[in-house]
Amino acid sequence: MPATGAAKKTGVHFGAEIGPKPDYQHYAKAHGGYGYRVSQPNEIKPAVEQALKHEAEGKLTVIDLVLSDFNPR
Repeated sequence: MPATGAAKKTGVHFGAEIGPKPDYQHYAKAHGGYGYRVSQPNEIKPAVEQALKHEAEGKLTVIDLVLSDFNPR
């Protein structure tokens, strides 16, 4: 059966627009973990450092990395 999904139809396989934009950090928080929404490059390192601390405690962590509008085709 040939692929018929959105990626096949549009040719966009990475970074495709999702709307409305989900706030993925809340998935971790809903399950007793930690979540961070990162939208600026300088926020990545602190979020990863915090995630590693939480991981050492055995806690779930989600980093919701918001990409630019770059949309490869």
